[in-house]
Amino acid sequence: VWSLACVFAYSADRTCSIVVIPGFSGKTLVDQTCNHFVEWLGSVFGKFTTPTTIWIFQHPLNIEHLASWDEYSYAGENLLHQLKEKCIDEYSSEDDSLILIGHKLGGFILKKALIDADRKAHHPHERDILESLDYLLMLGDPHLHRDNQSDWINLISGCLPSTKPLPPRLSVDQSVQCLQAISSKFEDFRLNSRLFQISGTGKVKRKSALKFRRHEKKDGCIRSATVAVRMW
Repeated sequence: VWSLACVFAYSADRTCSIVVIPGFSGKTLVDQTCNHFVEWLGSVFGKFTTPTTIWIFQHPLNIEHLASWDEYSYAGENLLHQLKEKCIDEYSSEDDSLILIGHKLGGFILKKALIDADRKAHHPHERDILESLDYLLMLGDPHLHRDNQSDWINLISGCLPSTKPLPPRLSVDQSVQCLQAISSKFEDFRLNSRLFQISGTGKVKRKSALKFRRHEKKDGCIRSATVAVRMW
């Protein structure tokens, strides 16, 4: 079990909500992510003594039917709306805690939601969400910077199974400008947080980073991914 489990410590008199944002649609969480993500989720949060609820953000994004990457921006707006509608009663107390987890391309959805929440932080619902946010986890999200533009398509393709290559309309630099804009805006605005570990989708040789039981390895899964954690 990865040592990240030691980071999360809550008293029994608190309540915790965990929201998982996958990068793709699917019938089950395994379809939306991979077997290893489900195992990782259980290993980190399975022994919580704090009353905990887990919510999977459902969206229709599918690589075969994706018209443009702009749909990830729209999904981020929808995520913020659903956080306000579904969880507003849970984030109104100092004893309530929120953990947000973005898996691969789901990190762009999560970042867009937080960018919009920060922009509207003077509104009570957005303020409650931001003030309740204790941990923000990004698992293998592509880091798209202006100085690595030649790698954008490869980084995004690394989030997909090999059986689902990027269609031509999505595999040119111009098409991913909206995702890069989300990355830039997220790095620019200031969250009052402490960065625990910086990560990306690049291959990293660290044997102790993630440990799993044996499963068939899927391309695009988190076994080779690293994790970024922001703590409040």
